[in-house]
Amino acid sequence: MNLYIAPFSSLRLNLFRDTDSLNSEYQSCYSKKEYRDVVIAMDEKWHPLTLPGVLEIKKREMIAVYGGGGKTTLLNSLAREIARAGGKVILTTTTKIISPEGIPVVTNPQPSEAWQQLEQLLSYNSIVCLGSALLPQRKLSGVAPEMLKDLFKQKFVSHILVEADGAAQKPIKGYASYEPVIPPTAGLILPIVGLDALGARVDDKTVHRPELFSLQSGAEISEILDTNSFVSYMEFMIRRGVKAAARARVIPIINKVDQVSNDLNLRTVAMAMQEKIKNVERITFTATKDAVPVKFVLKPQADAGPAVSCIILAAGSGKRMGREKLLLPLGEKNILEHAVDSALQARVHEVVLVTRPRSKKAVSELFEDKNVQVITNSRHREGMASSLQAGLAAVSPSSQGVIFALGDQPFVTPNVYDALINSYKQSWNLITAPLYQGERGNPVLVDRRIWPMLMDLKGDTGGRELFSRVAEEKVSLLELGTAEILQDIDTQEDYQRFFPVENNKD
Repeated sequence: MNLYIAPFSSLRLNLFRDTDSLNSEYQSCYSKKEYRDVVIAMDEKWHPLTLPGVLEIKKREMIAVYGGGGKTTLLNSLAREIARAGGKVILTTTTKIISPEGIPVVTNPQPSEAWQQLEQLLSYNSIVCLGSALLPQRKLSGVAPEMLKDLFKQKFVSHILVEADGAAQKPIKGYASYEPVIPPTAGLILPIVGLDALGARVDDKTVHRPELFSLQSGAEISEILDTNSFVSYMEFMIRRGVKAAARARVIPIINKVDQVSNDLNLRTVAMAMQEKIKNVERITFTATKDAVPVKFVLKPQADAGPAVSCIILAAGSGKRMGREKLLLPLGEKNILEHAVDSALQARVHEVVLVTRPRSKKAVSELFEDKNVQVITNSRHREGMASSLQAGLAAVSPSSQGVIFALGDQPFVTPNVYDALINSYKQSWNLITAPLYQGERGNPVLVDRRIWPMLMDLKGDTGGRELFSRVAEEKVSLLELGTAEILQDIDTQEDYQRFFPVENNKD
């Protein structure tokens, strides 16, 4: 499955505000007073492309990960991203883990002594690993949940990331009676399974403790693991986690989607998860080894398929019109109101409106009684690409797709939005766009998997470049038979042509 992900190096400055605060991957040069200020000031609004953004990690939180198929990679990715945003992270375990390379380690079972060592190391490192003892083969033995509860009260740490069980490097496992060992005070728990187990045989090559796994999933030993058993097993894992940390938020993670070659199989699993999984914030599908790991996000028990947000681009300067065109009257509304109201009447998850800083007050007042999130693009002079990027930074972490609409297209009806969404929910293609008599128009729906491309655009190219970079079979083009998708108001002549009556009254 081709995911078309852009290189992370080109995204880093766009996704993280505080990357310059780190002078290496893990270390910073803050003094003790300064690093505490950084923890307090750390931005809670993560970019929705990042792993912390999708998980909506809080400014201070204890996070426990359990299961198989990528726990260690997931924890390391989270630790790095939190550190880049200015956090101070302790990586630890309640069982055993391999000591991570390049990260300082504290091994001390005495809490008071361990606190002193951790505080000293965190004064000039962003990530420190904690264990109770160093074992052979670079393994660390775990610490007691009670110790982590006391540790989290200390001011020098923003996040504690806990590996709460072991899976013998298998994508899926059976649970012993004492597992997972999740601290009751964890604020977020992440049950994780490897999607590469689906379709594999239930035996000791794929499953850690296959006999227990069979009892917990309903799958038969030596049989192929099917979708129903896979989903039932995730339900079991969630119940197990909630029993240990009743107040924690739960976000299941299905990892290794990059190893699934059949899109239909992936959609089948995703839809089954969405239908059956309950009491979780969202369901995530990841490739944790990728620079941008989150590929799919689904809301549990929602309308079938992924959630789609709408971003309305309204930060242009209106130079060709010679005045503020979006506020020009069209009957009882202005141009922008028509565009926004059409989106609000469609089946979109949310509406985000991107405007210029100087227009923020007027636009906000215009929509103060409507469910519209108005944001500003301080880089609007750089071109449309900057508005695309500002809008993406503001969308819900539950969104899988985004419809980019233009504020100067007041004729696009809610039916156009709904047609794009209906097509997208059937195909899950990377791009869905409307046609009129073979000519492509707006708005355009873009899947999360290629948002990194948008973050890499510059100038006024908008999203046009995406079509040349995405395989044809991943693009849906819908002939809608409505010319409105091609009609925008750029100039005084456009305004005169479409609205001569209103213009004469002006």
